[in-house]
Amino acid sequence: MIDHHASISALPTSASALPTSISALPTSISALPTSISGQPTSISGLIDRWHSIGAFAADVGCGY
Repeated sequence: MIDHHASISALPTSASALPTSISALPTSISALPTSISGQPTSISGLIDRWHSIGAFAADVGCGY
């Protein structure tokens, strides 16, 4: 039974590493507008370019 408890205590360690990888997501998304410098700067211009918010989300990789 003591060995079983040791494997459970390892779970919170891997779960605490999860928010770290999620917090890295906004960093990569915030870098996106910099790479679209040749495109329209307004949000409405971007939506017009992609013709829909679904196509925009798919292009960004949100899986919307």
